[in-house]
Amino acid sequence: MRAWAVAAGCVAAAAASLALPSEPTYDPWAWLVWGRELGRLALDTAAGPSWKPLPVIVTALLAPLAGIDDGLPPALWILLVRASGLLAIALAARVAADLVGGSTTTRATAGVLAAAALALSPDWVRYMAHGNEVPIALALMLGAVDRHRAGRPRTAFALGVLVVLLRPEAAPLVALYGLWCVRTDHGARTLVGAAAVAVPALWIVPEWLGSGDPLGALHQAASARSWTIAAESDPLRAAVELAHELAGLPLELGALAALALWLRRRAHPAAVMALVALGALALVVLSTEAGFSGSERYFSLPLALMCVVAGAAGAELIRRAGPGAGSAVAAGVLAASLTPFAADRLGAAGRDWRESKEVSALHGQFERAARGLGDPDALGHPPPAANRGFHTHAAWTLHATLADIERGGRADYVLAGHGELAGALGRRAFRNARRMGPVRREGNWVVLARPAENGRTSGAG
Repeated sequence: MRAWAVAAGCVAAAAASLALPSEPTYDPWAWLVWGRELGRLALDTAAGPSWKPLPVIVTALLAPLAGIDDGLPPALWILLVRASGLLAIALAARVAADLVGGSTTTRATAGVLAAAALALSPDWVRYMAHGNEVPIALALMLGAVDRHRAGRPRTAFALGVLVVLLRPEAAPLVALYGLWCVRTDHGARTLVGAAAVAVPALWIVPEWLGSGDPLGALHQAASARSWTIAAESDPLRAAVELAHELAGLPLELGALAALALWLRRRAHPAAVMALVALGALALVVLSTEAGFSGSERYFSLPLALMCVVAGAAGAELIRRAGPGAGSAVAAGVLAASLTPFAADRLGAAGRDWRESKEVSALHGQFERAARGLGDPDALGHPPPAANRGFHTHAAWTLHATLADIERGGRADYVLAGHGELAGALGRRAFRNARRMGPVRREGNWVVLARPAENGRTSGAG
């Protein structure tokens, strides 16, 4: 099937999926807020998650559509993420099939194994449901691998640069590839030189202007908060355990099998990719010792490469078992050994899906509660406070900065959510809320107001 047809199919399926629960969560709402502020040349990144250049560039392009409907930019961002995720699965299948080569059956087996491994990877459902950047990063990375295999190193490098604007842990690998491009293709010097200037500038300058801290993104990533593995007594061991949990034994054995099968042919792409995946995974693990938080997202790029090489290795093992009964027996043994792993991953995906529906419903209720307050410009300053996990959604809906929402201790209104998924109010907002009374309810949310304000808000609910 032609590439454009695959891409069009991914976009169409992603558009249809918007009928399912489709609410961004904390980070994507922040990127939408910053995109709107960037378009107004009023960027404020002093609060919120870590700065990421590419999502904010995209959301800045989407921001004017809010003039038509405030829900268009979030919906289009989620469409982009989901289309990218579907494309990443298709590219995983394509690259795995290309690595193993051989008959149509062997190539198809490699593609199915790689695609299934990626689609069943931990947190994939959450990433797709809530607009996380990981599916875009994986589509760009696997697209870069595909373009390299097609003899288009400049395109591959350009796609790699875009990956770095999403996931900075990819920078060492992309930098090495850029040096290889310069050495083998002198015409790539301009592209690589421009990237060497543009990438640091896009990470540093907007954050510097928006928060006053040029290394704000780095400081956020290196902040060992209580729930991160970097805060563990032995972060290195915790990172190794997390990597094993995310990969699973079949992927680990698949990567090692790729090395064993093709090690004698040192330049074989599958062996090289397995080494790159394992090296990148080790780099992420070691980074936790340096104080980086060790979020599960940091492991996503090497794990996707492991999905590809494991798929290729599985198909190669079946092929080497010989034609006829030999390959049938090998395929049966492989399927039987993978069934418990796949069943466990399917169960986890089902749990993630059920939780995603609850989270989406909670965000929908929050949106209705916030809009029920009326014109954001008439609500006073600071703007209404909210549970910490909903600060970014509040900033988008109430047309406020993230810093203003976080300074909610003196707000006239508080949107308080109940339940584990809603999280908790910040300390100052909680103290403020204790002096307020309820004026409106929306699902798990209650709008609280100061007594003097009750008359202004009671009509909304």
